[in-house]
Amino acid sequence: MNVIDELVPLTEKDIELLKSQQFTSTWGCAVVCFILVAVLCLIAYQFFWNSYLIVVSMSIICLLLLLTGIGFLKQKKTENAKVTLDLNEGNKRRVVAPIDEKEVIDVTRRPHPLNIKKQIIKSNQETKLKYYMTVKEFSFPLTEDQYLAGARKGDFVKFFVAPHSKIILSQPVEIKK
Repeated sequence: MNVIDELVPLTEKDIELLKSQQFTSTWGCAVVCFILVAVLCLIAYQFFWNSYLIVVSMSIICLLLLLTGIGFLKQKKTENAKVTLDLNEGNKRRVVAPIDEKEVIDVTRRPHPLNIKKQIIKSNQETKLKYYMTVKEFSFPLTEDQYLAGARKGDFVKFFVAPHSKIILSQPVEIKK
C-alpha cells in the first residue's frame, strides 16, 4: 500500500468544527489588564501614601479604564487566519500512511529520591499511563483498549486534517489490506 496525501472537499461537519475554532476570545488580555491595574494601585499607594485622595482617584480612573477595556475585549474576538484560510479553500487533507510509532508515557509524578515517606506512599498509588500513536507529523491520544487492540506499528491508517491549521478532523481508522 502506498502513502496518500491528497486534498478532498470539506464536509458540513468539518466546516462546523473549523468554524467553532475560527475565533478565539481575548479574556486572557483582560486578566492581564486587571493584574496591571492592581499593581499600579499598589505602586500609587506606595509613592503617595500620605495622600489618600490621589490614590483613590487614581484607583477609580484605573477601574473605569479597566471596565471600558473589558467591554471592548468582550465584544472583540481574534480570528485565526489559518483556520479562515482552510474554510475559504474548502479542502481537507486525506492522509493514508503507516503508523510511525505507538508509545506509552508514564505521567505519575516521581518523588524525590531522598524522601522515603513519599516513596512509600507512591508505591501504593496506581500508575497513570497515557497512550499515543504517531502518524507522519501528527500525534493521536489513544485509550488503553485502542492501544492494545488497535493497529500495530507499520499498519496503514486513514485520517483527515485541515491543511493549514493542522486541526485534526477525524481520528485515524485502520485500513485493512
